[in-house]
Amino acid sequence: MPEGPSETIEAARQAYQRGAWADATGLYLDADAEAGLGIDDLEALTWAAAISAHDAEMLAALERVYACHVADEDHEQAARAAFWIGLRNMMIGEVGLGSGWLQRAAKHAEQTPSNCVQRGYLLLPQIFMHRGKGV
Repeated sequence: MPEGPSETIEAARQAYQRGAWADATGLYLDADAEAGLGIDDLEALTWAAAISAHDAEMLAALERVYACHVADEDHEQAARAAFWIGLRNMMIGEVGLGSGWLQRAAKHAEQTPSNCVQRGYLLLPQIFMHRGKGV
């Protein structure tokens, strides 16, 4: 068992590298409580939690990632984070909340180059909607 913040974060990173998603999620949460996570570790927590079906933890971490990118005025990365928050909320039935985040993602994407991948991401919900309607 890790004994301190640096050992906990290292254990979290190792669990993430092994693909031990639930373990990584728990360890990242412990490390965050001990000393706070930097952006790279928040990103790792986001995906470990997503893969291990810890939606609340995934969304909370991703909202913090989003806030960091907004603070840095990085519209490309803010759009990416907002997109994933929106899509995950839609997938768990929080349609209104998800729609709001997707609109936020679109506003950030407007500030990016026209060939930015995040603009393409924003087409996915429309594709799913049309497929659901048989279009």
